[in-house]
Amino acid sequence: MIRLTSKTFKSVSELNNYLQQKINVILIDTVSDVVRDELESSAIEMLNEYNPILYKRRSSTNSLGSGGIADKETMNTELVSDGVIAITPNAERNKDFNNFPGWGYDENKSLAENLVFGYGNRQYPWNQPRDFVDDARNSLKSGKAHIEAMRDGLKEIFGNENVF
Repeated sequence: MIRLTSKTFKSVSELNNYLQQKINVILIDTVSDVVRDELESSAIEMLNEYNPILYKRRSSTNSLGSGGIADKETMNTELVSDGVIAITPNAERNKDFNNFPGWGYDENKSLAENLVFGYGNRQYPWNQPRDFVDDARNSLKSGKAHIEAMRDGLKEIFGNENVF
């Protein structure tokens, strides 16, 4: 018999399943928020690398609700497998920009893919590769905010004295 907080488990396997379920919930409810914040920050930094001259940017500061690449409301979170989430920026291309050909914008790819890998002849700042996703990933690796979010979520469930 294994006892954890107010629950009792008949086997280690039962305990592992319970813990994995809690970890998955924390990933989706807490850790994903931290990752979305970092994606938003990296996208805004990327957007501010130049000022557009042919279109009006949806947002380059407070992106929430703008529908742009930095808008956390356009980012999807998916539990890929136990302990693994994927957060995908799914903003659509700015429809106000449809008057312009996009100089090679690949409509078969997402806005994020076009931004990350670049498109067309890449001679303008807007169609050169700008990997804001990798920037966010590196920032999380160095700052470890996602690990702190997981730790905080575990402490909330199991108490400070049980999580290190």
